[in-house]
This record gives sequence, C-alpha cells and structure tokens, in this order.
Amino acid sequence: MEANIKVLIICKDEGESCPLLQLLNEDKAIVCSTMTSFDDDILYNNNLAPYLLENEVDTIILCDSFQQLSILQTIKLFKEKDILIPIIVISSRNETSLAVEVMKAGGENFLVRDELSASRLIDTVYSALQSREEQKQLKKVRIENQKLSQTIEQSPVSIVITDAKTNKIEYANPMFSKLTGYSLLEVIGKSPSILKSGKKTANEYKHLWETILSGLTWKGEFVNRKKDGSLYCVAATISPIKINNSETTHFVGIHQDISQQKKAELDLKSYARKLENKSEELESAYESIEENIHRARRLHRHFFPKSFPEMEEVQLDAFYEPADKIGSDYYNFVKINNQLIIYVVDVSGSGISGAFINIFIRQKINRFLYVEEGVERKKVSPKEMLNFLAEEFLKENFPEEYYICFYVCVLDLETKLLTYSNAGIQVPPALIKNGELYSLTLGGLPISRMIDIELLSYEEETVLFDENATLVIATDGLVESVENGNGNMYGIERFQEIVRNYYFLPPKQLKNVINSDIQPIIDAQYPNDDITYVIIQQNFEVIDKKQFISKSDCNDVECIVSVVTDWLQTYTVDVNSLLIGFTEMLYNAIEHGNKFDQTKNVVIDFEMLKTHLLITIEDEGAGFDWRNRLKNQLDLMNFEERGRGIIFTKASFDYVTYNDIGNKVYLYKRLDIKQRV
Repeated sequence: MEANIKVLIICKDEGESCPLLQLLNEDKAIVCSTMTSFDDDILYNNNLAPYLLENEVDTIILCDSFQQLSILQTIKLFKEKDILIPIIVISSRNETSLAVEVMKAGGENFLVRDELSASRLIDTVYSALQSREEQKQLKKVRIENQKLSQTIEQSPVSIVITDAKTNKIEYANPMFSKLTGYSLLEVIGKSPSILKSGKKTANEYKHLWETILSGLTWKGEFVNRKKDGSLYCVAATISPIKINNSETTHFVGIHQDISQQKKAELDLKSYARKLENKSEELESAYESIEENIHRARRLHRHFFPKSFPEMEEVQLDAFYEPADKIGSDYYNFVKINNQLIIYVVDVSGSGISGAFINIFIRQKINRFLYVEEGVERKKVSPKEMLNFLAEEFLKENFPEEYYICFYVCVLDLETKLLTYSNAGIQVPPALIKNGELYSLTLGGLPISRMIDIELLSYEEETVLFDENATLVIATDGLVESVENGNGNMYGIERFQEIVRNYYFLPPKQLKNVINSDIQPIIDAQYPNDDITYVIIQQNFEVIDKKQFISKSDCNDVECIVSVVTDWLQTYTVDVNSLLIGFTEMLYNAIEHGNKFDQTKNVVIDFEMLKTHLLITIEDEGAGFDWRNRLKNQLDLMNFEERGRGIIFTKASFDYVTYNDIGNKVYLYKRLDIKQRV
C-alpha cells in the first residue's frame, strides 16, 4: 500500500517517541515524523499552519511530557490558528478529568500510555482522519449555509417561507418588509393572505394550489395590498421544499416588484394609442399633401409645351428631368410671326413654390409677348423681356430667398439672326457651326429682391444662326450632376464636347446621345437639381444624293457597292470603313428583314451633307428589338446573325439608330474637312 498518511509526534525526546514509532510502523501506510520543541517563530508568528501544510501533516500525536506549553494550551493555540488537523493526546496519567478537558479543548482523542497497543493506536489515527474529513464537510456546509442565508437576507426580491401544513409564515427577508410595510414580527405565524387585494379570482388561486401541492412550481403575477392599503404588482414564483425528495414541508415564495414595469406598460399602451391616432392624422395629412403635390406637378407639367412649332428650316427638341416630385425648371418655344422665341428658366428651390413661380413667369412672358389680347409683338427684344420680367417680379414682393435665372433667345427666321440675353444662367450655351464650337458667354445677374434694381439691367447680343448650326441651352443641373464613385461633376467641358461631336445629328438623336451619357449619373444617384436643356438646329446643307432599290437579291449588293464606292471617293478618303458597316446593314435587310423575298424591296438612300454623311436602309420586314442589340459591345467571336452586323456597323459609323419598329436603319458619319478629298 502506498504511504500516504503523515503523522507528526510531538514529545520530550526521541526516547519517548520510539515506542510510538514502533507501534505505528506496523501500518505501512503511516509515515511518522517527530518534533521535540517549537521555535517561537513557528508558534507565535502565524507560521505554524504553513509549516504543517508544507510538511503535509495529517494527524498530530501530542505527548503530555512535552513541557514547552501545557497540553490544553497547545490544543487551544492550534484551534486559534484554525489548524484543522486532529490532535491525539497520549498521557501517562489515567485521569478522567484530564481526558474531559482535552476533548473540550478540541482534542480528537485521549489515550493512556500504559494501555497502548499497535492496533489501538493505528485505529485511533484512522478514526481521527475520518473525523477530520467530517469536520471539513461540516465546515463546508456551514459556510454554504451562511452564504445562502446572506443571499436571502440581502436579496433584492421578497422571499417568504411558509409551513406546508398550516400555510403560516415562518420566515420573510428584509426586502419583504421593505416591499409590504410589514415587519417580520408582524407576519410570523400569519397567512400570506394578509396581502390579498381581491384582484385574483378563486379559480386562479385554485390553480395555484393544485400546482404547488402536486410538487410543481407555480409562476404568475399578483396585485397585492401593502400594510398602508396601497396596491403593488409582483411577479411571483412559488415552489415546494421537500425533505429527501419526498414529503413537502414548506413553500418558498419569491416576489419581484414589477409595479414600475406595469406602469410603464400602461403608459406605453396609452402612448401607442396616441401614436396610432397621430399616425392616422399624419397619414391623412400626408395623403392631402401628396394630393396637393400631385396637383401642383400636373399644373407645372401642364404649362410645358406639348408640341413644338413646326418650321421648314429649324428643328427643335428638349429634355426635362426634375430632381424633386415637383421641379423648378421650365422651358418654352413660342413662334410669333417670323420670330422663334426660346427661353429656359431655373428658379431657386424646388417643390410647390418653384412650380408656382414658373407659372408666374409664363404668365408675365405671355403678357409681354402679346401687348393686347390677340395682338402679337412685331419685334421681340430679349433684353426688354428680361427687364420687364425683373420689374414684374419685384412688384410682387417675393421673399428674398427666391430668385430667377432666365436665358432667352429670339431667332429671326428670315435673317437667321439669333439675339440672346441672360439673367443668371451659368452654363454657356453650346453653339456649333460647321463643326466649330462657339460659347455664348454673355452674362447677367439673376432676378432677385436681394439685388438693387439699378443692377438688374440686361444686355443682348446677336449671332448668325444659319445652315449647319446647332444650339444647346442647358441649366446648371446638367453640368453639376456628380458622377457616382469619383465625386467629379459632369462639367461644362464634357457637355460642350459631346454637343460638338454629335451636333450634326437631328435634335431627337442628339438628345438620345446626351441622355445616354448622363443616364448613369441619374441612375446612380438622383440628381440634386433639375436637368433641363433645349436643342435648336438649322437644317444642314445637302450637297449630293443617291438612291438605290434592291429586289432583296444578294447579287445586287456587289453592283450597289461598286457604284457607291466611286461616289463616296469623290467626298471622303474613309471609304473602306464606311463600306464595311454599310454592306453588313444591306445584307441584314435582305436576309433578316425581307427573308430573301424578291417581291420585297430594300430602299437605300445616301445624303452627302456639308458636315456629314447619312445613309438610310429600309426593308419591308416586321422589324426587331434593335435597342438591346445596340447596347452590345464589339465581340469578334460573336457570330450571332443580326447582332454581328450591328456591332460592325457601330464601329464604322459615329451613330446608328432605327425607326421604332426596326425595319429602317439610319447611319451617321461625321466628315471633317481633313477627311474630304
């Protein structure tokens, strides 16, 4: 057996310890050590316990021959040091009174030396060890009970213990008294029913008792009455206490005050009802506002031109994208006699106020243009129009935060002279003539009450707007739109560059190009300002024309290409590239449009203009979804039938488009001076 019991023998000398050692050595599990004196440092300076623990002593045998201290003093000292090591006293005196005193002082056993035997001494050591373990367990239980008692006493919830048979209160913690107003003495021996408020029904109490008497825990809520008569709410848990998991002897009730929580719940419900009522009111108000906004939007949109004046030599188009539900920009085209008046308006702010100021502007402009009912001005001056508008605006006493930016042009359709004036529009209109960019930089102050009337005096300038000219007037919402990702504005330079590159396109097609360029910005983040622009274009000079009609026979293609090659070479050096795209489109019309049906024609028109080439190819087929095909990028490995032809043609021409159904294609190629023969 492994030696694991250490016994310390404290006696006068080794001679006295030897007999004891011989007796104990008969048990190989016992290992003994001896001590014949204590150092003062060990005894009186709290070093005794560490010494014994360091040497792992399990039992002490103390002989009464040890005279440094008396037996009783030594045992008492050990207890004061809280050394839980059993002490066996061996005395040469067989005195009952001494044995009693030793046991009272805390000794584990008392043996008479002359009566010792090995078995008795060894049994006493083992008994002492067992007693020590029991003491340790008792101490542990005592500590745990102290902890539990302190926990209950200091608990923030009310705890009540009642007798299971009598239902009388045997214990209540301090929080019970604080919660109910009753002292412990007032409730001991009383039933918990002293707290009843009458708020709980008999059936509810019946269910409570059935639950706990069956050995289960009941949980619920009470409305109880305090000693002073006031009510309070508790969340309660009542559980049975059983002895040896059999008979229920007591019930423990744990009550947590939830009065504030209940009050908060009631307040919250009341607030929720009020909020619901307010929400209904707000919803009704919102619907009313939305209806008013809808009316204002319809009113604002109503005054935009629904169609443009028709003229033989001038084409028009426009674009408007509001930043808000109701925008603040406006444009209009008015034809009076041989004059075309174009104006673009950008009012500060947005929403209903901006819309109504635009209506005010339109009314005042019409008053200016028609001096009397049905009588038109013979000569319209842009600067006079602005000066008149400024005077009328200041008369109305609008708030200072409102101002008007206004650009107006008057085109004389006979002389081709364009006269213009500006009140605060910051984007110079882009005028392109024969491929050259002219920036109309005439400035002017916005119309506002914050600016002295003396400063609101406007000037005008005149330019020749004849053939091969395109003018685009835009508000700052276009150029100040921010590109998503890099934070850069669209900018005036980009606006002017795209107009210069595609000015030769008809206004509708030029608008499509501009919109395609700004659409990613609009999609990425809704614009912060309205985007508005108008396009005015003089017809382009046609130098030469040619027309071919094919019977949907591929053999016609070679002949047509031969003639077209000779014709193109008189105007441009870029023939091969043009023929690639043209041939693809012609084959598409024969094969995919007319399906090789030789009863159907393909009509090909060539127009050589001063600035560009226009080719149209029209078949008699049903058309196709050309818009999606035009979005595709050039992919040389993609041999999809019609898609491949469109892709090659896009690489050959500056702009490719179709009529609505997709059976007539328009091919545009800009021809600069350097490209001409």
